[in-house]
Amino acid sequence: MPALPPIGRADAVALFRDQSRRAVLFTMLSVPAATALAVGKGALFVLAPSASLLGTVLFAVGVIALKVEIIRCHVVSRRAELRAAADGPTGPATSAVLHERTYRLTGIVLVALSLMFVVSFLPLVTGSAEQTRYDRWPAIILATVTFAEIGLAVHGVVSARRNRDPLAEAVKLTNLAAGFVLLTLAQSALISLEPVTDPGPAGPLSGVAFGSLPAAVGVSMLVRSRSRSRASSRTADDLTDERRVGA
Repeated sequence: MPALPPIGRADAVALFRDQSRRAVLFTMLSVPAATALAVGKGALFVLAPSASLLGTVLFAVGVIALKVEIIRCHVVSRRAELRAAADGPTGPATSAVLHERTYRLTGIVLVALSLMFVVSFLPLVTGSAEQTRYDRWPAIILATVTFAEIGLAVHGVVSARRNRDPLAEAVKLTNLAAGFVLLTLAQSALISLEPVTDPGPAGPLSGVAFGSLPAAVGVSMLVRSRSRSRASSRTADDLTDERRVGA
């Protein structure tokens, strides 16, 4: 497999003008920060273990894995485009297939992560476990980490809001799904800072509600991908019919 050529000034300008490549670049830059935040939440889980926090940590790890897969898909498809310049016009079609496949995979994984997160909150809903109350400093650390991640998620959604490329859209919707889950964690941290506040069953139920939203995002991605696949099939059939008539 040929190596990618070095990036010059003109390539850098083209990179930032290309919304899809720019979205992937920002995703690459966000992975180390997201990894550090996930490690911090893992350390917090060791200090104050709970099923809901474990679900949050696993969700964060799953989101990081999705972003790495999106980056890998972009690199592979980019190499296919470079080969197409020398070998023939097969790169763009191959890239489109890879992008759509990764888009569908993202939807499936988001549904699975959402279900896992909801299950982690079920002990709180049924009353078989008590809602975790963090000490002051763990709560402050948790709130700080959570709001930092929410900021990253919002930035990702805004930066890709007008980009309809499947990979860029997968990044945007992954960030959106992560933001929904982070709202639950932020709520737990803020409640811990007010010991006299007792949310009752509203806390666990809101966790289930917010945790279900990523599944809705994942299902919408699968439906949209299926619609695009059907549209592509109809277009291919129409072109085939036109060629037959012309022949």
